[in-house]
Amino acid sequence: AQLDFDGKVIHNEKIALGAGGEDPKLFKYRNIVNLSWVESTFPNQPWRSVVRYGVLEEKGPRMINPELPGNDFSTIQKNWVFFGIGTSLYCIYQCHPEQVTYCLQGAGMVSKYTVTPGPRWPYGQIRGGSAPVPFEGNLLRFFHSGLDNEFGQFYRRYFMGAYLMRPEPPFEVLAVSERPIVFGSEVDGLKKAEKDGSIGQDES
Repeated sequence: AQLDFDGKVIHNEKIALGAGGEDPKLFKYRNIVNLSWVESTFPNQPWRSVVRYGVLEEKGPRMINPELPGNDFSTIQKNWVFFGIGTSLYCIYQCHPEQVTYCLQGAGMVSKYTVTPGPRWPYGQIRGGSAPVPFEGNLLRFFHSGLDNEFGQFYRRYFMGAYLMRPEPPFEVLAVSERPIVFGSEVDGLKKAEKDGSIGQDES
C-alpha cells in the first residue's frame, strides 16, 4: 500500500509471491525498492522454507535466491533482514546466539563478516524485523521475539523492540530496548472480526 503523509491509503495492490510466499519486507538498495520474502512448502510436512529477494517491479519482484547456508529447502530459513549501504547489500542472517551478517552480490555470497555478540533481552530470542534505518549516526532496527509461556491453546506472546547498531561492518549492536514497544497474544481477547482483519478495512 502507498500512503500519504496523513496515513491515508492512496494506492493498494497485491504482490504476487506464489503459492508459498509470505512475510514480505521492503528495503532499499542503491536507492531502488526491493522486496524480500519467505517461500515455504507449508502445509506439506515436514515443512521447509527459503528466503528470496528482488527488485520490486510492476508484475512482482524479480526473484533472486541467495546462496547462503541452508537456503535450499533442506531447512527452515526465515527472519533474514536485508539492507543496503552505498553500493553494498547486506543480510543479517541470524541474531542469536551471535549476530552474523553477510555481504551479497546477486545470488552469491561475497564474504562473512566477523561474528559479533548477539543482542539479548529478556523477552525471547531476537528475530527478523525491519531493515535498519539511519538514526543519529548509527542504524536503528526494529525486531520481534516471542515467549511460549501463555496458558491454553494460544501459548505464544510476541514482543517488538528496537536496537542500535554501528553503521559499518561488522555492525556491532550498541544498545537494545529495555522494554517492549508493543506486545500481544491470541489470549488478549480480540473478537473474531478483529482477528481476521475485517474491522477497519477500506470498504472500497
